[in-house]
Amino acid sequence: MAFPRDSQLAIDMSTAILKLSDNGELQKICDYWLERKTCNPQNLDSEQIQLKSFCGPFLIFGVVCAMALLTYFCMILHNFRKHYSDLQDRTLRSGSHAVRRFLLFVDEKEMAPKNKLKRKWGLHI
Repeated sequence: MAFPRDSQLAIDMSTAILKLSDNGELQKICDYWLERKTCNPQNLDSEQIQLKSFCGPFLIFGVVCAMALLTYFCMILHNFRKHYSDLQDRTLRSGSHAVRRFLLFVDEKEMAPKNKLKRKWGLHI
């Protein structure tokens, strides 16, 4: 500890530390608080956190991520149907053409924010 020079508190602390050192109490305190304790495999505590303790949070996180992904996919699909509702011809009803049109729609939606940034800031992305 730091005390002002010639402080009575500094003198009292030094005296107390010397007394603890003389009777061996200071060494006991150091041994108790500063001794390196090693983990013994035989003394494993049942309250220790193990890998299986995290099973629940990982499961919850996985379910939430899957739900978010499903929600996003449903939103994109809804926007696709709304955007192409006026084109109810046979070309959209064929499977491969509809998938190709959907992927182009998603790609356009992804590129729209990047194009906005290009125009706004003059960026080359």
